[in-house]
Parts: sequence; C-alpha cells; structure tokens
Amino acid sequence: LSRSSTMGGGAPCRKKLALALFPRISPDNYSWSSLSRAQQKMVLRREELTFKWQNKRNLGAIFSSDCEEKVFVRDGAEAQPCSSCQGLRKLHTFQVVLNRRMPDEANYKFVPKSFRCPELGRIYLKYEGVWKLIEEDDGRTPWLRFAKGAADGVYKSQEVVLGMVEAMVAKAERVLKGKSLKNMHYSGALDTFCSMLASI
Repeated sequence: LSRSSTMGGGAPCRKKLALALFPRISPDNYSWSSLSRAQQKMVLRREELTFKWQNKRNLGAIFSSDCEEKVFVRDGAEAQPCSSCQGLRKLHTFQVVLNRRMPDEANYKFVPKSFRCPELGRIYLKYEGVWKLIEEDDGRTPWLRFAKGAADGVYKSQEVVLGMVEAMVAKAERVLKGKSLKNMHYSGALDTFCSMLASI
C-alpha cells in the first residue's frame, strides 16, 4: 500500500485500453494528451474495471479482484487469504510494483495526477509530511495515534500536555521561519503549570 496511491493495479496499459475503446485512433498517433477529457475518463474507468487487485487502505489490505470472499477455517486456526488473493504474489505485475524503487517523499508531488488517488494527493500537497504518517505508520509509533486522539477530543482534559505540544509546534515553526521567540503566547493551563513549578 505504501508503494502506490492508486485504488488498485494490474490493468493493461492505458494505451492498449484507449486503442481498444477508440479503434479509430492510430497507434502511431496515440498520446494521452491527444484524448479528450471525456475519453480520458472512459479509459480510467475501464482501467479500474480491469484491475487485478484492489488497494483497501481503510482495511490495510490488498484484495484480488477475483477474491473468493469466503474461506474455510478450522476451529482454533488463523484465517488465511483465499487462493485468489494469495495468487497475487505470483503475478508479474504485482511483483514489479513491490520491487519498484520508492521515490523520495519530496518527489511525490511530481507524480502525474492520473497515477495517484486525487484525495491523497490533495492531502499531501496541503500538509507537507503527512504522506509518511499515512503510508508508513506501522501501528507502533504513538504520534499518529496521539494526533487522532487529540483531534477526537480524547485528551481534552489534559490541557497542560496539549499546551506543551502547541507551544513546541509554535516554537518549531518560528525557528524554521527565522523568527524570534519573543512574545510567544502559551495556553492558560501551561502558563499556570509553569508558574507553579517556578514557585517551588
């Protein structure tokens, strides 16, 4: 999942799909830019329909497009993927994606829009560095869990801790921009906590 931001893979190349959909186009004159926007959308829809696998980020899993959906499991045994999903490992195009060299994070924004999920692309462009959080979080790092908890109000009563995090972020942003740390504002809870420490 960390190697692709698309919804799936394994479909025939877009040139092949386009020539099949629009037989009047000569192979020698074909280019993606030569297709109208409506034609491009048709190719992309056909591509998605012919995916060999589906990337399900909400489940953290990849499924074969021919997934059998049901497997028989003995009591006490751990459920395994169906034969179609297991067969993806033997698929050449799947192995190509697995072995493809990952680009640097800074270069992801140069990936053509048609080869990535638009929603993930907009998130990346809006919040620099969020790609690493979304794609590389393995469940062991606390930072993404903390961010989600803070957004959901889990730590609402921990005003001092939240004030510390807010102050740390504000300080880092000022330093990166070359600004002075003078006149920084702190939350009331953190200010009270620091005053109590100073009085001890």
